[in-house]
Amino acid sequence: GLILASRILDRSQLGIEGAYPIRTPETWYVSSEVMRAFVRFNDLGEVTEQKYKPIDQVRAEYPRIIQTYKNSAFPPEIVQGLAMILDALEGKPLIVRSSSLLEDRLGASFAGKYKSLFLANQGSKEDRLTALTDAIAEVYASVMGPDPIEYRAERGLLDFQEEMAILIQEVIGTSIGDYFFPTFAGVAFSHNDFRWSARIKQQDGLARLVPGLGTRAVDRVANDYPVLVAPGQPRLRVNATVSEMVQYSPTHMDVINLKTNSFETVGVADLLKRHGREMTEVGKILSVYDGQRIRHPIGFAVDFDNDDLVVTFDGMVKETPFFTQLGAVLRLLEEQL
Repeated sequence: GLILASRILDRSQLGIEGAYPIRTPETWYVSSEVMRAFVRFNDLGEVTEQKYKPIDQVRAEYPRIIQTYKNSAFPPEIVQGLAMILDALEGKPLIVRSSSLLEDRLGASFAGKYKSLFLANQGSKEDRLTALTDAIAEVYASVMGPDPIEYRAERGLLDFQEEMAILIQEVIGTSIGDYFFPTFAGVAFSHNDFRWSARIKQQDGLARLVPGLGTRAVDRVANDYPVLVAPGQPRLRVNATVSEMVQYSPTHMDVINLKTNSFETVGVADLLKRHGREMTEVGKILSVYDGQRIRHPIGFAVDFDNDDLVVTFDGMVKETPFFTQLGAVLRLLEEQL
């Protein structure tokens, strides 16, 4: 009962129709009892006192805490369960995600405070199992990280007994060359608190979209930008002028390197030149800049060798029902949750 599997959720269960299928990635849940067993098995109880130390000391000692957790062992029955997960998801890149009580607590958002780690999940079973247990241990250690501890202290939550479960999910994407990534990804909110037009209402929502993995949409990245769209008013764009659309277009993207078993950031322009022809529906997120204006590729045909390409998501906005469908999903989630 400590490790559970969730299969694909059919979109008919959501009551939402549209051109794009809706499904949840194959997901395995590792219950919070496993973390308690891990702490007991390795006698790590004293580490929980880190949260009461001065924040500068917490920050300085955090790398040592991570290494201590990664050098610790999991109980044999847990290792057996994790090996079963790897058998079920063999060859598929994985993401190991936190799922804690504080992350689901009303009145305080812990989203992004704890670690999420991508795994290429390539190589021998032993290597893949070591990478998985290291990743879970690092997520556990992130409970003692300076950012969540400081956030807890500011909100009077230091004494709260944090419980940490783990989600292990297949990463959605395609193998292209040495890389694995989706054409685009993002994060969406049912309320929009960054309204760039008087015509946009709070309930129109907000989507932050990027090429490649969605990490750059979730975390703010210096000198690079996501594309912002309000699903309720997708044609009202933040960047109205050509110069703004070019300046604030994403220039980098995150991918999983299957050859080196690592998470990487690559240049969008370079990757498009090498692999753009292999990317599904890539014409729907790209526009062509001719030095004076930005135009949509005719028939989604793109000259990856010669065109100056800009990530705008214009094709998604103008040619597909994607944002209408996304808005319906956001409304459903808000109503039900």
